[in-house]
Amino acid sequence: MKKKYSLDYSIERDTDRLHAVEEILDTLETNPTPSELEQMASYILYGKDAEICLEFRQMIQQIELGNSMEQVFLEFGKRSDVEDIRQLYQSDIGWLRYLPVTENIKSF
Repeated sequence: MKKKYSLDYSIERDTDRLHAVEEILDTLETNPTPSELEQMASYILYGKDAEICLEFRQMIQQIELGNSMEQVFLEFGKRSDVEDIRQLYQSDIGWLRYLPVTENIKSF
């Protein structure tokens, strides 16, 4: 089945992406599925190549492969260029062991 719409990933500003999605929603003949709405929301918030979205995707994959949340966050801190995240890596993040873990983490 052909997709009902396409998202323009060349749009850089989130407010412009919001307007693009509003136009798409106005022209759709049927309501979007929950999956399509999630895709649209991610598109509005992050655009196509948002670094944090890619980081989260990689982190989820590492957790699904059996790495501990603590190790995943430590690795994230090591490779980050953001000072606050680097400080997270250098701090005691043992509290991550106590976060509830879901068995079925959905990938992006």
